[in-house]
Amino acid sequence: MLARRLALSARSSTLASLRYVPRNHWRPVPSTSRAFSMSPLETLSTTFLELGATVSTLPLPGWIGPYSATIIFITMCLRFGITLPISIWSRNRIARLRDIVQPELKHLEKEYALGFKEEVAKKRLPAEKVKVEFEKFKEETGPLLVKKRTELLKLHRCHPIPTFALPLVHVPFFVLYSFTLQQAATTLGTPLFNETFFSDGSLAQSDPTGFFPIAVGLTSLAGLEISRYFTSDKKKARWEQLLEQGLRGLSVLVIAIATQAPGAVTLYWLSSTSWTFVQNVVLGYTDRQRRDLVARQAQRAGLITPRFVPRHEQKMGGTTAHLVLVLLGVRVEKRLADTAEFQS
Repeated sequence: MLARRLALSARSSTLASLRYVPRNHWRPVPSTSRAFSMSPLETLSTTFLELGATVSTLPLPGWIGPYSATIIFITMCLRFGITLPISIWSRNRIARLRDIVQPELKHLEKEYALGFKEEVAKKRLPAEKVKVEFEKFKEETGPLLVKKRTELLKLHRCHPIPTFALPLVHVPFFVLYSFTLQQAATTLGTPLFNETFFSDGSLAQSDPTGFFPIAVGLTSLAGLEISRYFTSDKKKARWEQLLEQGLRGLSVLVIAIATQAPGAVTLYWLSSTSWTFVQNVVLGYTDRQRRDLVARQAQRAGLITPRFVPRHEQKMGGTTAHLVLVLLGVRVEKRLADTAEFQS
């Protein structure tokens, strides 16, 4: 009798720990003591909020709050520690490509052209045969120039692919930090609701005045234009022109996106684009000074940086059109004529 009562008691305790689910099966009630696992984004946002709480204990000016200061500080650390070294590295490679590799290739092209001109002059070929010989000349010298270009790029460590691809490493950090601030602004009971930064809206709300979204777009456009201003070669390839137009369109599109983003995200974007503008001004000016110094040194040494295709003849087909004009006896550029006389 006692054993039967113990069995019924055990069965009752087991049934009490179960709840009915309307699919004709039983499932135990989840334990409330189970640890809650946070996603990586939630972990980063929590870390950001804790860091902001730590900054709030520091003596800050009255015009900036602890979380605004934290956003700007992390932005400067990311740009100074990651973007700036990569930008300097990339510009140094571009300078070697522009100041060393391209002049050597143009000088080699000029030597091939002068040699072909002398050979045609000795044979005294008519214009029709000159064009045929010129096509053969291009087929012979084309692979040689490509091989020489590959050797120079490897020698001077300035291949264009890593030069332009590595600066994109900043994009994942930009996206991750933006989503982290978005998560921190939408967290229940976030302290970002209690802080503003030169706006009527808090860091957890979108800017009601639209000042910060417009400032983000304008600083982004200014950074693009200042970079273009300091570029030595104003005539760019078709893909470069399309890329510039796409970036300008993206700068306008980001204004519409920023109007819906929390103030914390907009503040980060404005800090990042402002850094980009200042960085392009400083590095662009430094690069121009170095470029002018190289040109002055070349003039003092009596060297001529070859410009094989004149600007006014680029629309006529580039190098091919210029060579045909030279071979047919039309006016030769003065710089090319001086070089030919010097070699003779």
